[in-house]
Amino acid sequence: MSKFIKTYSKPFIVGCVLIALLSLWVFKEKAAGDERASISIYKSSKNIGDILRGVIISQYRCGNPERLGQILPPVLESSDIKYIILKYHNKVFLEIGKNSKFSQTDTKTGFKLYNKQFYYWDNFNLTYSTSIFTCSNMMLKQKHINRAKKNYKGTVFFGIRIQDKSYFRQIRDNNIRLIVIFIIGLIGTLVFIFAWIRWIKSRKLRKELEDTRQKAEQLEELNLAATGLAHETKNPLGIIRAIAQKLQSEYSNKNREENRLIKKIIQEVDRTGERLSDFMNYASFKNVNKEALSLSDEIHKITELLQPDFELTGIDLTTNIADMKIESDSEVLGQILVNLLQNSLNACQSGNTVKIESQRKDNFVSLSITDNGHGISPELMKDIFKPYVKGSSKGHGIGLSIVKKFIENLGWEIKIFSEIDIGTTVVLDKIKIL
Repeated sequence: MSKFIKTYSKPFIVGCVLIALLSLWVFKEKAAGDERASISIYKSSKNIGDILRGVIISQYRCGNPERLGQILPPVLESSDIKYIILKYHNKVFLEIGKNSKFSQTDTKTGFKLYNKQFYYWDNFNLTYSTSIFTCSNMMLKQKHINRAKKNYKGTVFFGIRIQDKSYFRQIRDNNIRLIVIFIIGLIGTLVFIFAWIRWIKSRKLRKELEDTRQKAEQLEELNLAATGLAHETKNPLGIIRAIAQKLQSEYSNKNREENRLIKKIIQEVDRTGERLSDFMNYASFKNVNKEALSLSDEIHKITELLQPDFELTGIDLTTNIADMKIESDSEVLGQILVNLLQNSLNACQSGNTVKIESQRKDNFVSLSITDNGHGISPELMKDIFKPYVKGSSKGHGIGLSIVKKFIENLGWEIKIFSEIDIGTTVVLDKIKIL
């Protein structure tokens, strides 16, 4: 986990910073949008208030403020104004619409948003006397005949309640715009982080592939060197064996001790030669030449070759193979069977049995080699395919490694099941039937 965080910390940190900056910008824009909408509705309310203020003053100048009760109601029907209140000397002079409470009306002018409605009010001093110069001729005659001159002096308060849907529409449109921008920015940031991580992964993968290629080249060179060394070592071993055999023929009837030592030399040379041959088979890559083969014929060839060894040790070797054509390499198949049968031979003793059977599964056949020998311990099973891991003193411990390599080259599968003192079964699976 710590390695993952260390590798990909930069993209995540940059991504988090970008998302934080985007969120900060969205909140800032939302606040600015709300303020713009509020200023807009304030200006609209102030304009309406200024007009009403002018109307109120004009009616007081004409000495006919009662006429406001006829002028103002149509205003509510044709606008967003839902309530109007007018006070003169702190007494309600006129109230139109559903009653509303105005808080903090002691200020000269005010504006506030409450419960999705806007409240605007104005306090102004009125110092006017009715004048014939401020009214129409008709009104002037009426006042001159019926009324005496009036003086108006005092504080006038008027307030309006506005239910402006455009404000909330503006707020909603601005919020939707910001949400869309935020989602697009978030998706863009995530795509950027993902692309950066993919780039890091591809760069890491390229480096790993390059390291693997270099290691493969080194292993190939080492493999060639080791195989060449093993091959060159076999030549002097052959010479040593030939000399030992010559000495054996000379001392066969003369000195029993010297003859025993010479025989020991020949045995050790043969054992070393076998190990070198096994190593060369394991180290070298053998090209597989697949062809149509008779499974029963191939099994028969190998069992006929090894039958004397089984008879010599008193082990019963039997086969139960169906006659079918398979796709395989005759030489490779032979080496696989020889190695597996040799392992069974080394694991058994006189009176035991080894059986080779085939079982068809759709277009494939599985081949099993079962013995009732001493079995393989669980500790050994986990490393069974590693070179020089052996369960008895008779083998070299490289046979199963060679078999595993050949099986992989053929595209087959191998499974081993074993229990101590019960026996071992080796199953070769995925053998294609033609």
